[in-house]
Amino acid sequence: MSLWVPPKVKQEMAEQAREQYRALLWPLMDFDDPICRQWEPELRKLDPYIRLGRAKPMAYAPELGVKAGYYHFLRDNPGAPPTVAPITGPNDEWVEPDGGVLRKLQENDLQRPGVLRDRLAREARREQEKEREKERELAEWTQEAVERWDAGTRAHVSMSSDIPWTQNTRGRRGAK
Repeated sequence: MSLWVPPKVKQEMAEQAREQYRALLWPLMDFDDPICRQWEPELRKLDPYIRLGRAKPMAYAPELGVKAGYYHFLRDNPGAPPTVAPITGPNDEWVEPDGGVLRKLQENDLQRPGVLRDRLAREARREQEKEREKERELAEWTQEAVERWDAGTRAHVSMSSDIPWTQNTRGRRGAK
């Protein structure tokens, strides 16, 4: 059962929680890093609430989503706590932000019309490619199984030799 709270009080409580979260998070980040300043105009074009920051080397706050020394996207959501997303490589390793990160951010921008349709189309293409790969692997496996069966059950004799060869059991004498 939930308690009814007037909308104004609810909004004040949300704003207070947001400010407390921000007060915990912002001291852990360095927004004056040269790479952060370089990315700032591009990110502002994409979303006015998003920033790039680098966590300080001794910052430790996994419950906030902060990884020490990593670059992070921070979105200062109006009326809600900030969103934090570390920028990592494929194996969760440290990487410096590059154009691929910005492209991925644009692809996942849910405020842009058509992004969900594009995302579903990409996922469908990936699934089709996986299915084609499975079919190729099955065909290769089947071909190898047939070749092994043939090698074990059929006799293959080289016909390039100078010695004449006959297929019947009586040999050349019985061929007359």
